Amino acid sequence: MTLENNGKRAKRQPVCEVTDSYIGQDQDNSYSELPVFLHPQEAQSQSESQSISFDDEQIVPLLNYDNTQTSNVLPYRSLNRQPMAILTAFDDGLNDQGEQWRIRTSRFVIGHSSGECVIANDTNMSAEHAEIKCRKEDEGYLWDLTDLKSTNGTYLRVKRIVLRAGREVIIGSGRYVYHSQGHWENKPAPDSMQTAFVPCLPADAAEMLLPRLVAKTDSKESIYLLRNPQSWFGSASECEHTATNDPFLDSKHCRIFQDHRNRWVIGDNNSINGIWVRVDRVSLDSNSQFQLGSQRFMFQIM
Repeated sequence: MTLENNGKRAKRQPVCEVTDSYIGQDQDNSYSELPVFLHPQEAQSQSESQSISFDDEQIVPLLNYDNTQTSNVLPYRSLNRQPMAILTAFDDGLNDQGEQWRIRTSRFVIGHSSGECVIANDTNMSAEHAEIKCRKEDEGYLWDLTDLKSTNGTYLRVKRIVLRAGREVIIGSGRYVYHSQGHWENKPAPDSMQTAFVPCLPADAAEMLLPRLVAKTDSKESIYLLRNPQSWFGSASECEHTATNDPFLDSKHCRIFQDHRNRWVIGDNNSINGIWVRVDRVSLDSNSQFQLGSQRFMFQIM
C-alpha cells in the first residue's frame, strides 16, 4: 500500500482484471453495464501488457497439474500407518475386474452373511469364511489370509505346488485330493490252504501302490493314477488325465511331474483358470488371488 502526493491512499490493484462487460438488470428494472471478472491466468492470456498483482497473503490454488517431468520421486504416501489394500471380487466370467473394497483396518472379514465384505449370493461360502489381517513386522507390514474353519475351504492360486498326502487342489472347476498311495484290506487265506495268517494281496496291488489324484466333486469317484514321472492334465485327448465334462479346463491345463527330490509337483501351464491349493493360513503378496466358496478374489497392496 502506497500514498499519493496529495496524501490520499492509492487504490489497491485489483486481484483480477476487468476485461469485458455485460448488460445486467438493476433493481429498478433499468439496465447497466456490469463488470466481468476473469481469473488472473485468463486475464494475462488475453493481454500480455496487463499486469496482475497479488497480495502477499493470498493463496493461489493449483488448477492445472503438469506431471510430465521425469524423476525418481515417489508419489506421497503416509509412512506412519499400515498401507492401504484393495480387495476385488471378480465379476462372473472375468478375471481382471469386479467390485472393490478398500481395506484400511487391521482386520477384514469376508463371508456369506457377516463381515466387511459380504457375498450374499454365494451359498458355498460360510457365514464368516475367512479374514485378512495386517500385522507389523520389523520395519514393514505383512498381510495374512486365514480360513475361519469354513465348510468348503480357502484356496490360493499358485504357479506350482508340491503335493503331499491329503492336499486339496482345484484344477479348472474340479476339486481333487492327492493320495500318496492306495489302500486295501488284508484278508487271510482260506484255512484249507494255510494255518498261519498270510495277507492276501489283490491282483491290482501294484496299481494300488501308485500315487493318485481323487476327484471330490464327481458323483462317481474318479481316480487319476500317476504312473509316469511326467503327465498332462487337461481337456485334450492326448493328455494322460482328462476331465471332458469340465468347460474350464485348458487343453493342456497343468503338468504333473516328479522333481529332483522325487516329490510330485503340479505346475500351471499358463492356463486361463489356474490351479489353486487349499490353505488354512497364508501370507498374501500384492496381486495374490484366492477363492472362497465359488467366489474368486484378487488382493492388492497399495
